[in-house]
Amino acid sequence: MDNSIITNKLNTKIKLNNSYEMPTVGFGTYLLEDVEVNVRNAIKMGYRVIDTATLYKNEEQVGNVVNELINNKTITREDIFITTKLWNDDQEDPVGALKGSLKKLRLDYVDLYLIHWPIGKVENGIHVKQTPVYKIWENMEKCVELGLTRSIGVSNYNVQLLQNLYSLAKIKPSVIQAEIHPNFSQQELVAFCKKFGITVVGFNPLAHGASTKRHKDFDKFDLFKNKTIIDLSTKYKKSPAQIILNWHIWRGLGIIPKSSNLERQKENLESINFMMEEEDYIKINNINIDFRSVYTKGKPHVGNIDLFA
Repeated sequence: MDNSIITNKLNTKIKLNNSYEMPTVGFGTYLLEDVEVNVRNAIKMGYRVIDTATLYKNEEQVGNVVNELINNKTITREDIFITTKLWNDDQEDPVGALKGSLKKLRLDYVDLYLIHWPIGKVENGIHVKQTPVYKIWENMEKCVELGLTRSIGVSNYNVQLLQNLYSLAKIKPSVIQAEIHPNFSQQELVAFCKKFGITVVGFNPLAHGASTKRHKDFDKFDLFKNKTIIDLSTKYKKSPAQIILNWHIWRGLGIIPKSSNLERQKENLESINFMMEEEDYIKINNINIDFRSVYTKGKPHVGNIDLFA
């Protein structure tokens, strides 16, 4: 473990490399049930990052809630941090795609716009076109220059892809979203991003999402049944989820857990409100088995491509 990523306190906000700030704990909406109800509850509870995407087909619902709460003065636009993502089929025209997302969200800008996957257009399950990354990124940069987004970044990139992008970027990526949890701590990626000032946001941070639960080895690697996590849960009188999320935050990462349960939403949000002893964080580091659960070798993504082969 690279101890250079350790922080002395748990930060409620992360300063991005373009000086904008992003709240540390966000709210994920992928496959979220009752989107408007749950996003409304989450914002009223105190969540200030809402993560959506073209793929999720819920930008309109997210926009309905955000505009409602701005209009009734529950929040201001500056209070809320909205992330959305460029889908594979739209990589030739990020500007047009983001304008489409903004129309659905009924917002003038988003706070963060991400390239969702490092894979191009797919038709009928076949990968038919790959737009060069330098061309995609030039147009992502145009999104910033036009005021359509404050920050840009990527999702599901590895170190090699990210290094290539970083070398050609005029506006450096501010954020990368990646699958991260104690079974898959992504030490190399996190260390690289710290070195180059890129904020890492972990999705599937509890390794309890729908994709993970469908994995044939889920029961064997269920973190909520892990002895180290259970022992720390008992020691600190916190739930297993809070122990895991707290570990992410201690590493300096952002997180976007998702839940449709009010109690768990509250629990996740409060995971930032305590600190453990350093030796206990190290124990969680040692759980790592490089177990990627969302898209694995032999379980191809769209286009029948092993992205992480």
